[in-house]
Amino acid sequence: MRAMCIRNRGRSCALAVALLLAPLLACADEPGMRLSEWLAARPASADDYPAGLLWQVPEEEAAQAGLRAALLQRLDAAGNPGAGRLRAWLSGLPVTGRVPVSIVDPDWLSANLRHNPVVRPGQRISLPQRPRTVELILSNGRHYRVAHRSGAHAPDYLAAATGLAGDVDWVWVVQPDGLVKRFGVAGWNRQKQDEPAPGAWLWAPLRSDAWAVELGDDMAEFLATQGVASGADGATEMGSDSNGALAADPVRDADLFISANDWGVIGLLQTPTARMRPAGYGAMTLSRTMPYSRTNVFLQPLEWLEFGFRYTSVSDRYYGVAIAGDQSYKDKSMSLKLKLNDESAYVPQVAVGLLDMTGTGLFAGEYVVASKRTGQWDWSLGLGWGYVGARGDVSNPLAKLSPAFNTRVKPVVGTGGNFSWSTYFRGPAALFGGMQYHTRWEPLSLKLEYEGNNYRHEPFHNPAQSSPWNVGAVYRAGRALDVTLGYERGNLLTLSLTLQTDMARLATPKLDDPAPVPVSEFAPAKNALGQATALDLERQSGWSVRRIVQEGDRVRVDIDGAKASYWRESLDRAGAVLHRDAPAEVKSFVFAHSQSGVPLADLTVDRAGWVARQTEPLPPAQQADTVVIRQPAAASQSAATVYQAEPARFQFEPGMGLKYNLGGPDGFILYQIFAEGTARWKLRDDTWLQGGVQLRFLDNYDKFRYTQGSLLPHVRTYLREYMTSTRLTLPNLQFTHVGKLAANQYYSVYGGFLESMFAGAGGEWMYRAPGSSVALGIDWNRVRQRDFRQDSGLMDYRVNTGHATLYWDTGWNDVLATLSAGRYLAGDRGVTVDMARTFPNGVRFGGYFTKTNVTAVQFGEGSFDKGIYVAIPFDAMMTKTSGKMATLVWQPLLRDGGARLDRAVRLYDMTRLLDERELQYRPAELDNNIPIPSQRPLQWGVSAPQ
Repeated sequence: MRAMCIRNRGRSCALAVALLLAPLLACADEPGMRLSEWLAARPASADDYPAGLLWQVPEEEAAQAGLRAALLQRLDAAGNPGAGRLRAWLSGLPVTGRVPVSIVDPDWLSANLRHNPVVRPGQRISLPQRPRTVELILSNGRHYRVAHRSGAHAPDYLAAATGLAGDVDWVWVVQPDGLVKRFGVAGWNRQKQDEPAPGAWLWAPLRSDAWAVELGDDMAEFLATQGVASGADGATEMGSDSNGALAADPVRDADLFISANDWGVIGLLQTPTARMRPAGYGAMTLSRTMPYSRTNVFLQPLEWLEFGFRYTSVSDRYYGVAIAGDQSYKDKSMSLKLKLNDESAYVPQVAVGLLDMTGTGLFAGEYVVASKRTGQWDWSLGLGWGYVGARGDVSNPLAKLSPAFNTRVKPVVGTGGNFSWSTYFRGPAALFGGMQYHTRWEPLSLKLEYEGNNYRHEPFHNPAQSSPWNVGAVYRAGRALDVTLGYERGNLLTLSLTLQTDMARLATPKLDDPAPVPVSEFAPAKNALGQATALDLERQSGWSVRRIVQEGDRVRVDIDGAKASYWRESLDRAGAVLHRDAPAEVKSFVFAHSQSGVPLADLTVDRAGWVARQTEPLPPAQQADTVVIRQPAAASQSAATVYQAEPARFQFEPGMGLKYNLGGPDGFILYQIFAEGTARWKLRDDTWLQGGVQLRFLDNYDKFRYTQGSLLPHVRTYLREYMTSTRLTLPNLQFTHVGKLAANQYYSVYGGFLESMFAGAGGEWMYRAPGSSVALGIDWNRVRQRDFRQDSGLMDYRVNTGHATLYWDTGWNDVLATLSAGRYLAGDRGVTVDMARTFPNGVRFGGYFTKTNVTAVQFGEGSFDKGIYVAIPFDAMMTKTSGKMATLVWQPLLRDGGARLDRAVRLYDMTRLLDERELQYRPAELDNNIPIPSQRPLQWGVSAPQ
């Protein structure tokens, strides 16, 4: 190994020859030396191995020593000879204080300071020579040094060194640069592999050593601190049969191939399997199986929950000429699948599901299914009831619990919407199953299944089935599209298309945003704060700057009405502007945020720490929080105002809008596209008049002729009349005042045309403490139904409506639970439960239901109100930052029961900055090879800034 000391920032240097016996040696005699300078100044050698570069930071040694001590303690507790040998070896490994460096290229590092370390006194840099081996460590204490071979993966090294490849399920690959990944290597969990680089560590716990598998992440983390695998004493030297490269085999190390069936559920063709997509996925499947055309939309909010809805169009059955002419019958349904356990070497993955749990019950079916993988084959076997097991050739095993399980009640067509508890898993059952084969041509998978339905009990007809065996093929065109062609029932060709994406990783480069202001390591000598600062702040962050003041050693920026999907990104852009213009004596920046004149929070940025995070990759021990959120505080009386803006009193924003209804008898999609303009006239910051006009210019609501009678007041089922009575409408025109009653207590009062169907007056009170996981709101409204033309006219119907709402951030899987209780627009009383999971990039999957004191008969078709929704930040989809959200809601039927007032101003939304979760959302990584610097969640301070 070589070592070098640079004494003069790259202008003059002295070379030193490393001691041959010193395993790691390098030094930086002058504070502030950049790694790029060190690399550029030293003479290059063919034996250099940049991937194994060690940046050693003494401050990291304590944490790494603690990690090693914890590992040794757990090995002691294992109490077997293998763990003892492993402990003896591990105790001999040094505590290095190593901090990984993402990319080791002097030119690239010079242009990317956030990845270019600054080497300070006491820290060391060393560049090893290129290794020729890979180190394999087993949980029995044996370790092997195997000759590196291009194209080889972890299973190849296992086979070459030990012959125990069949006894290992997981291998942690620790690359020389410190990157750690876990890969499945057995027949049941084989995954697409990253090739271990020369000098990599492979940690391979044996299947029989469950304790060692639990050590996996911690063991790999400690091995990553060692740098290049040095070849521990006692390692068995293993060569290879050939030094040539291995031929690539993309299928041998391929991920499990899963795809949707005709019903949109992960499965084969007609039958489901126990498989599921990763959490965060969304998919739409369009399938055609005569006489059914299905549109299926499915979400994966949790790794063990698959949930979705579908519309089934029955081409040879109609709603009826009196209802909808020749419109084919549409059946709406929801499906649910729950994973009961994960697959392991000897145990299959098992899931339970309901095919049509709240629809009309025409296609209702339940199932329990198990799936087991063996290499390129994935097998499934299940037991189905109802539509899934309509063959009925197996006695219901649940009848041993109760004879009631022997009888299944036929569905009552035309109502639907209720949970049919008395039919689930009842009646005769049938076995189903099959297999899927991932061919050696990676995009192609073949399917074969035996289904449990004989089609003799179809709702509307009895199609012929020549064979219960179905065959098909799936072609994966890229990551987003699956095309499935099948031959089912022995006599029918089928086709389906599936569009799918990982919505939790949606991200789009901001090509239309202004280029960010470069962050210098040094503060400017002169004070440049002023109007140009404010203009650049607004341009970079999109925030409206009201005032900039300098208060001694800090600068305060007053901001009102800020929106952001990713607060940290906007904060960094704003911080770069202030750092460029604020003089060196300024030590902190305070962004004082308010909404509609109501102070919410002060975001205080420690300048030195923030600059360090922007201009170098900090070791973990130095990654202290540089941003603290505090209760709002007034500006100091001695503050010097450097910029003051008079707020705009009138705002106008044009736009386009879309309204839609899906699956009705008059047409599968009813839509209205309109132009709109929204305006706000501020009397004061906290008091304003707002309104909007809409001009519809493209729609097909003229087809909307059918509305089923309602036994409740028509508070929503007059939708057709409101949508078609006139082209120009005034959906909203209201006066609003908001304020703060006391600490953590907010209120609003409002009156006018509150929404397209109701006018009136009301108010809301909310208690919400900063950083709290719980908030409580109460709203009450006296409203009257508006005229269909949405002008100044009113109708006779009046009602008092309002709710008490509890918001609870559960802390479990980023799930927000909302519970509302009160009176609805039709006068019914009840509760609404809403559950939503938000992913790190801000995408939210949610669902809700409302149960009130009206019967299913009074409510009408659908039985009770329910729906699911997806909310996506525009920033995850668009090339320009906006801070807005797109929300897609699927509501099976728009009915009068459980209807709530659509209020334009909601205090929970207005105070969203008080939610710690809002401050943790960030863009998904666009390039997995360049890690984003660590970002800890912002924390609430305990006192106001001084």
